Amino acid sequence: MYRQAIKACLQGQDDIDSISLAGNGAEAIEILKKEIFDFAIVDLEMPVMDGVEAIKEIRKFNKIIKLIVFSSQNETAAKKTLETLINGANDFVPKCSGSTNLNESLKYIKDQLIPRIKSLSPQLRLREITKERPSTTQEIPPQKKMAPKTPWKTFEADLICIGTSTGGPQTMRQLFSLLRDDIEVPILIVQHMPPIFTTQYASLLNTLNKIGVVEAFDGQVIEKGMAYVAPGDFHMTVEGKSNLVIKLNQEEKICFVRPSYNVLLKSIPAKLKPKTLSVVMTGMGEDGAEEITDMKKNHSLVLIQDEESCVVWGMPGAVHQRGDFDKMCNISEIAKIINHIGSKGRR
Repeated sequence: MYRQAIKACLQGQDDIDSISLAGNGAEAIEILKKEIFDFAIVDLEMPVMDGVEAIKEIRKFNKIIKLIVFSSQNETAAKKTLETLINGANDFVPKCSGSTNLNESLKYIKDQLIPRIKSLSPQLRLREITKERPSTTQEIPPQKKMAPKTPWKTFEADLICIGTSTGGPQTMRQLFSLLRDDIEVPILIVQHMPPIFTTQYASLLNTLNKIGVVEAFDGQVIEKGMAYVAPGDFHMTVEGKSNLVIKLNQEEKICFVRPSYNVLLKSIPAKLKPKTLSVVMTGMGEDGAEEITDMKKNHSLVLIQDEESCVVWGMPGAVHQRGDFDKMCNISEIAKIINHIGSKGRR
């Protein structure tokens, strides 16, 4: 059923030339060894060879193909989905739950899948830009003048905020495996991810070093040496003066997402903004860019992940276009700066 639904959604797209169907992971591998494809959309639950094993096998002989996982929304599926993301999947789409209307389900699949395909394909993004441009002679707007730089080597932070989306799980896993165990500056993480998945995501990051990582709850007091993940479908904000407290809400989506990095950054108390390290990592869209501009005006230190190490350069690219950042780094460099700023030995 899902194979036919996905095929129906993709067939109407001008940029998609051919589609093949496979009933399980083993069949898919045979097809991919004989033909060249740009994308493979892989269901987690399949007979013979499931999605986890299929993705591991595909990555052994094909490092280039983009892999998108279709996953049910339950705890077991969330664990498996994170495993596929760690082992080479580029992104995932949670299956539509609760709807019995075929047209609604098809619309959901199309709305979730097509933007991911375009964000993971530079060629398709370029075609979209060309289509939207009214004239072939129209000039591309220049990058905004760079904001004054904040030197990171002498920067003292009381809070570290990280925003990420597509490509975030594997990128954050790599980042946290490079962080020192004595980081004492609290870390707030906004990862665009549905409920249940953020619970498993926090559990995964919690295993990588001695920094405690939890899914945040409403009213939670922020403590040193801890990292807090915004729960799926909730905006995470910060309140308080002497003791900072996490507050959650389900107000309208910002940049089409909830949780939103913009919402978190906007909530940071004015006194704390000049002592906040704000990091924008791989992700689709522009979430965070608007409030990063305000963070820079308040002398926050802003890092963005470089294009080469991003799965999708949408979020960091939007900040780069505005010029409101201090340093563009790969994952190792971001870890180095967080270690320098956040460790006990420095404070």
